[in-house]
Amino acid sequence: MYLFVGLILNLSHEKNSEHEVILDSTLITLCISLGCVFLGVLVFTRSTHLAIIVMTIMMTIVVGLLFFMVIATWLKSAKVFSLDEFSIAVIFYT
Repeated sequence: MYLFVGLILNLSHEKNSEHEVILDSTLITLCISLGCVFLGVLVFTRSTHLAIIVMTIMMTIVVGLLFFMVIATWLKSAKVFSLDEFSIAVIFYT
């Protein structure tokens, strides 16, 4: 709870750059999302173990998507090949 309140209070400072505000709001959104997943699974299944497993799987999916977004941005900036070619390759090989 302290982390969540700290993130909200950190957003209220005007000295933060746009990058920090975007990062903070993304973390707050992720925390809210994970909390809703945990509580939703816990309420409907009454299993803490299953709720933790589902929350971990969801977090793994988000981290995997973030990894591909970073790699795609790096490849585009390094001019290895265009983003369209990367998208076609990912779709074709999956």
